[in-house]
Amino acid sequence: MRLVVAHENLDFDALGSLLLAKRLFPGAVGVLVGGLEGRLKEVVALHEDHLGLLPASAVDLLQVREVIVVDTARADRIGPIGELVGKVPFQVYDHHPRTPQDLPAAGGVVEAVGSTVSLLMPMLVAQGLELSPLEATLAYAGIWEDTGGFSYPGTTAQDLQAAAQLLRQGAEPERIREWVRERYGPEARELLSQLLRQSRVEERHGFRLLIAAAKEEGYVPALAPLAHTLLDLYDSAGVLMELELGKETLFIARSRERLDVGGWLAEVGGGGHARAAFAKVEGPLEPTEQLLLSRLEAHLDAGPTLRERMSRPVAVLPEGLTVAQALEELRLRGFGGMPVVAAAALAHPRLEEGPAVRVYGIARRRDLERALRHGLGQAPVRGVLSRAVILPPQTPLHEAEQALKSGAGRVLVGEPLGDDLYRLEGIFTRTDLYRAPPPGPRGNLAQQVWERLPRGVQEVLERIQQAYPEGGIYVVGGTVRDALLGMGGPDLDLVLEPLTVFASQSNHRRNRLDELARQLVGWFGGSFGLHVAFGTARVKLGFGLEVDLAEAREEHYPYPGALPQVRPSSIARDLERRDFTVNALALRLSPRLEIVDLFDGLADLEARLLRPLHPLSFVEDPSRILRGVRLAARLGFRFAPEALAQIPSALQPEVLAQASKSRLRDELLLTLGEASATRALGLLAELGVAEPMFGMGASPQVREAFAALEPILQATSDPEAAVAARLYLLLHFHPDPEGFLTRYNLPRRYAEGLRHLRFPPEDPDDIRKFVGLPEAFRALHPERALWLLTPRRMLMGRDLLEMGLPSGPKIGEVLRKVAEARLRGEVLSYEDELEFARKLVSDA
Repeated sequence: MRLVVAHENLDFDALGSLLLAKRLFPGAVGVLVGGLEGRLKEVVALHEDHLGLLPASAVDLLQVREVIVVDTARADRIGPIGELVGKVPFQVYDHHPRTPQDLPAAGGVVEAVGSTVSLLMPMLVAQGLELSPLEATLAYAGIWEDTGGFSYPGTTAQDLQAAAQLLRQGAEPERIREWVRERYGPEARELLSQLLRQSRVEERHGFRLLIAAAKEEGYVPALAPLAHTLLDLYDSAGVLMELELGKETLFIARSRERLDVGGWLAEVGGGGHARAAFAKVEGPLEPTEQLLLSRLEAHLDAGPTLRERMSRPVAVLPEGLTVAQALEELRLRGFGGMPVVAAAALAHPRLEEGPAVRVYGIARRRDLERALRHGLGQAPVRGVLSRAVILPPQTPLHEAEQALKSGAGRVLVGEPLGDDLYRLEGIFTRTDLYRAPPPGPRGNLAQQVWERLPRGVQEVLERIQQAYPEGGIYVVGGTVRDALLGMGGPDLDLVLEPLTVFASQSNHRRNRLDELARQLVGWFGGSFGLHVAFGTARVKLGFGLEVDLAEAREEHYPYPGALPQVRPSSIARDLERRDFTVNALALRLSPRLEIVDLFDGLADLEARLLRPLHPLSFVEDPSRILRGVRLAARLGFRFAPEALAQIPSALQPEVLAQASKSRLRDELLLTLGEASATRALGLLAELGVAEPMFGMGASPQVREAFAALEPILQATSDPEAAVAARLYLLLHFHPDPEGFLTRYNLPRRYAEGLRHLRFPPEDPDDIRKFVGLPEAFRALHPERALWLLTPRRMLMGRDLLEMGLPSGPKIGEVLRKVAEARLRGEVLSYEDELEFARKLVSDA
């Protein structure tokens, strides 16, 4: 017997998860191990005939062979079923943080999302399982309750996606609102009145904690809803409810951010997780409260500072500009305002890095435009400045937020040097405030990325963190994307953000890149090369890792398809210049691990969408279309609707005529080097890209020839041979192959090979010489090389469905065995494959 069990005092998330798990594990028995919370009693009583749940007392534990636990991971919360721990395998599906008391599970998923239902729904969808309207509604109620209607800090995109899937399967929101809505009875209303009368707010380091106390001798209503009500009423960041029950006191804590209430209440023997915790203490209230308050700061995250959130370097305007000149510079940079400064003596006694400046104020675009309308275009810009607010980098973010209101919408970040001089380190705007990642899940995601990185990469990054505690170094692009997808590679991409206002000077760029590159080689061995003009370096470490270093920069395209003009800038501007949102993700290393997602790339990654960062992305660089095709084919992504709408503009002759041929060539060769090249070719055909971009078709005949080539290429481990083979095949179908080679400046060896290689080949040796098939493989299967240009039909899933095989994993298993037989040369035609598949099905 296989059991599905949730925790005692069942809530909607536990019940919904239990029902979903029963669907995922056919034949499993759902078991209730305790009571039901609140309105759930009425709901279960009304629908108990349809739920099929047994009380734990009706289960013969000797007959149990496996237990599926949902919405908890603790053996002490599953009643008598906990006696089976260590005797039968357990699987755990839970959204609560891990604890030392978690039971030893052999499988399952534990991840910090808003509800356990949200963990299970993707599995049901992947298996094509359908729910009844009642099951979907109860599961939706679980997400709604545990995320507070998608408003609690722990809510994630996965919760919203699961809710959408449940709505598509028949969930009824109007019933959910009726079930989950809190109804305070007389006892609860009286208790809430007491709590309101005996409440006060303690503020520590910008954290508002509400403390509310009450006494109760009779029935104690559900307390969690009261805690959230108090949080909302007082708009506090956390609440501590103190309920005296005779000789003992209950402490219930909730936190929206910063305060780890689980660790805090553990000080008095309680427990829970970072946002919700509980403790029961013998004795009077006051000593325990004083102890908790004395330990509050130890569990309070000081929160981010300006140094962690600011943008850098600071783009500045010199004091001598006119209004018109300053406005032109603002328009060119795309800024709403910039500080106006005068450089002071470079030999200032406290100057350590970067020049000292005197700040006159902030030039705002709207003020300059107004001055221009009044005919003041040639007036000095110093006459139309707003007051500049300058704060030190260690200023807490909540203080900086207040300063924005009096700082022309921006705060400068700098160290005072005396005599009204500052060394500017950054700038903080409303954009930086809004882009700040929320607490909780985003932080967990950064740790998840870290944990998924190979150990060698972690060691490199740990050294960098120690050497550069002030930050300014980010893991970017594909490294972050692939870690989030659970993939890995041999490369590491790092971006160095300039630290000071004048950090973009070429000598500083060279020094910083050179310094880090040399340190990496000194720590791990290897070699490096610098490309100072481009602000990049490449380091090959002794244990095989390749590290790309680049200074953060912004790009300007003088005309469509041109190579960009670049200049050093901030990490925000660097990410802004990238191709797709999923490639514009970064992992900040110091002073804390943090995901930087300025363009909602995490949501697109979850949806497996390729979305350009701006509408002219493909026009400015048409090679980005090829890059997207390569990613779509390799990762199973699809282009977002707006991306599909933007592709035709980039394929106009006037745009492609100015596009960089070297970029297009390099992207094409990279695509041909992918194992998914055949899928990429099909996508190029679907998008209508191959003909206007390269003057070649991607007809079904071409794709069938590519498909026939793939089994041959599986026998060689030489990536250059695979690129050559696919390129020769494209050239065979190209109307002007030599013109193509010349236009895209491909190596001359391809032209030589094209002149000597006969199509179709008269001798397999022709293929071996220019495609690179291993001699041993050619000798064993010489006829296989002829597949290069012998397009033929291959067995596909729809053929098996027509044969009567039901949809499911069996189809994949049969196709895999047919593919293996094809590689061994045991089936040489579509008819052979069909007959072989029939035999496999009949033998099953």
